[in-house]
Amino acid sequence: ASDSYTYRIEVVNGTSATLVENVTSNEAKEEITGLIPGTLYNFTVFAVAADNETEGEGSPIHLYTKPSPVFDLEAETIGVTSVTLKWGVNDSASNTYMYRIEVVNGTSDRLLENLTSNETKAEITGLIPGTLYNFTVFAVAVDNETEGEGLSIHLY
Repeated sequence: ASDSYTYRIEVVNGTSATLVENVTSNEAKEEITGLIPGTLYNFTVFAVAADNETEGEGSPIHLYTKPSPVFDLEAETIGVTSVTLKWGVNDSASNTYMYRIEVVNGTSDRLLENLTSNETKAEITGLIPGTLYNFTVFAVAVDNETEGEGLSIHLY
């Protein structure tokens, strides 16, 4: 009987609680496009019988879309044992983002630390003079789990 079902996916913006759209699918999977990066959405899936009226109980899932990658990552200042990085972000939800900065030794490729910042800049201290470092910055949604693609910069 499940092969005669269609599915209705109710898409609700979890922040404003407004209905974004209802999507109909003939398959038990569907790609929902046109969503806002870094935003909470509530998706509820309903199985719909062949009469196109009778619906089963909805099955909900709540998740954040990935933030967009940061851009224009650069060193604002480079000291002997420290560097201050700055970057841009233009998502509408970016005022809720945290940023994860991955610090990797560029020679050994060893992860040294993960730092967090709640602004679009960060000072990294305790660096070894004359050493190559790779810094990668990720925007992280307010759930502290969902992160965008990282942007890297390599500095001595």
